[in-house]
Amino acid sequence: MMSPKLTPFRVHFDAVAGIVPEPVSFTAATPKAAETEALRRHPGRCVRKVKVEKSGGQP
Repeated sequence: MMSPKLTPFRVHFDAVAGIVPEPVSFTAATPKAAETEALRRHPGRCVRKVKVEKSGGQP
């Protein structure tokens, strides 16, 4: 069984009280998996968008 290819994603959040939080990077198989992990680690925030990390992400 092959494991899925992991891709670095950058997750952007909606502004909270007029302040936009810094985007966070996650390595995941799909954008939805990156969004799920971001919400798990940052409860109470709303994801605005998920983009592929162009710089390759962090190891």
